[in-house]
Amino acid sequence: MADTARPDHPIDFNHLETYTLADGALEREVLALFAGHARETFARLLSTDDPGESGKLAHALKGSAKGVGAWQLADAAEALERVLLHGSVPDERNAQTVELGRRLEEACSYAERFAKEA
Repeated sequence: MADTARPDHPIDFNHLETYTLADGALEREVLALFAGHARETFARLLSTDDPGESGKLAHALKGSAKGVGAWQLADAAEALERVLLHGSVPDERNAQTVELGRRLEEACSYAERFAKEA
């Protein structure tokens, strides 16, 4: 999907609907699962000092985010993954981790709000 087609909000429901067939109950369930998994994965990423493990966790977040159309989160995860893959100074890794955390909070909060709607 081209960047110009990406929405300003944290979840692209047009993308998500292609996988859920616009089933609202299924969308809520998928988003609740996504938010829980993403938060758990990010917590694991924060708790490790191993760049290889951090890269795997960033990659997992990228894939999960792309699955639900959380494009900004996927981009932030990919940026951290790239920094870890190519080696980085701690400040660069920290800056990318902070950005990933910010995007994760936006996407998860948005997903959780939607998941609670009846």
